[in-house]
Order: sequence, then structure tokens, then C-alpha cells
Amino acid sequence: MAQRPRIHYTVTQKAVMWDRWQLGESLHEIAKLFDRHHSAVRRILAETGGIRPMQGPQPSFDHRIQRTCSRASLVT
Repeated sequence: MAQRPRIHYTVTQKAVMWDRWQLGESLHEIAKLFDRHHSAVRRILAETGGIRPMQGPQPSFDHRIQRTCSRASLVT
């Protein structure tokens, strides 16, 4: 039995997996779309504990606000 070549899913493909998972489709049904076994889809969904990750860049804490907050705490 030959091993299938590894596939690196695109952001769009992962979004399709998450959309279908949230609609209640099984791992087997989702995996059939990509001609893969359910374990390949389970790996993607399990990376974040079954919770869809946030899209886009993560907001970082503004250092100007941090300095303002720390200065305000010194005054009071």
C-alpha cells in the first residue's frame, strides 16, 4: 500500500474545512472533498482544539497605551 504524498492545505481549503465542520458534516465527508482520509482533516481541526482560529493578523498591544497606563499608576 503506497503512502499518499503530503498535502499542504491553503488558507482557502482550511476555511472550507472549518465551514463544513461548523455545519455539522463529519470528518469522513469533509475528507472526501480532498480525496483524503479523515485523519488528515482531523489534524487540521485539532490543532486549535476544534475551535476555529481567528482570521487575519492578531492585534498587538499598543506600547503608547502601555506607557500611559504605567505612568498613570505611578501618579496615583
